[in-house]
Amino acid sequence: MQTIFTVMMMDENTKLYIKNHLNDDVFQLALDNKRTDIDIQLALRQISGYQILKRKVPAWTEFDNLLYPVHLSLEQCSSENTAKFKAKVISDLFSDKEYTLLDMTCGFGVDAYYISQNASSAILIEKDKELSEITRHNFEFFNRHAEVINCDAEEFLKTNSNKYDIVFIDPARRGKNGEKVVLLENCTPNILLMIPEIKKITNYLAIKLSPMFDIKQLLSQLQCVKSIYSIGVDNECKEIFVIIDFCTTDSNTKIVAVNISESDNEISIMQSDFFEEASIESVYPSDFGKYLYEPYASFLKSGLYKTIANRYDANKIDINSHLYTSNEIIKNFPGRKFEIVDIVEFNKKEAKQFFKKYEKANITVRNFPITADNLRNNYKVKNGGDNYVFATTIFPSKRVLINCKKI
Repeated sequence: MQTIFTVMMMDENTKLYIKNHLNDDVFQLALDNKRTDIDIQLALRQISGYQILKRKVPAWTEFDNLLYPVHLSLEQCSSENTAKFKAKVISDLFSDKEYTLLDMTCGFGVDAYYISQNASSAILIEKDKELSEITRHNFEFFNRHAEVINCDAEEFLKTNSNKYDIVFIDPARRGKNGEKVVLLENCTPNILLMIPEIKKITNYLAIKLSPMFDIKQLLSQLQCVKSIYSIGVDNECKEIFVIIDFCTTDSNTKIVAVNISESDNEISIMQSDFFEEASIESVYPSDFGKYLYEPYASFLKSGLYKTIANRYDANKIDINSHLYTSNEIIKNFPGRKFEIVDIVEFNKKEAKQFFKKYEKANITVRNFPITADNLRNNYKVKNGGDNYVFATTIFPSKRVLINCKKI
């Protein structure tokens, strides 16, 4: 087993091997290796780490001397785009002025790297000794005013006497047996138990959570929540980001849905609150429109279903289907856009004829009693192609099959 010290003291042959094989298949390298003059396990770890980082945080691959932790720590770290977005949210809290940062669970330090860009000082806490050493080593190359401390977050709070402008925490969301947890009280550390002490040292607390957490449940458990962000990348919801302002007297939490496009860095964003959402009266079309819209996953996660319809001048097709329609194309709709080609009521006869016409299709199910896989199997539909079939329910509780062309 490598330690941070063997990693930092790797010999020149191992360094050269890593440099020459950075983009090669790690599994094949392990099979083919017959050299005895290099530390192959260390080399494979560095190469694998580089390849994961190139995908998740490409800006870091410009640094030649980075060290990489075990695979799990890399897979769990934030991506460059989501980390940048969270950093912008925090920077906006302070109107782009400098602030002091305490990151209580820094891990590999991707979030800390971007959030500390505008920080006059940063304290980074990491309880895993090797990971803290790796992060300390890497931050020396980042030109950040950051101190990495190997310590348990709860223990740090017991001895800390300093105050910080903002505290950031990204609790582990795995149980004792590795299972995923979706309740704050089951996270490590337990944020709910720590909040009274955190409140003594800061006005702002930022919490990063997985998209499995329920936003309304978070609001029922946490007080002084200024805003909750549902953050997605390329139509995949990646995380929930909570900003707590311990000084606020406003009980109306901002709910912000965000989707970031990897290809062009375009950001789709919608801000509202559950008071506005509750005040909107749903309108269902008497005649189905020409176009169908499926919101980005992060917009759906926000729970602002009626607000989406209201903001973008679209009609919900039914109360629980969360698809939208219009007669005129809505170019800026935050999600996938389709032109409707065919629509039939779902019954045995109609479905059989429908899928004879569309033997190859991408099937999506929304508010429908049969899964996409079962539809494919039952009607012998091949996956893929240019047909996009939605099996869903339209107002008033009518089950249909809709074939579309993607715009």
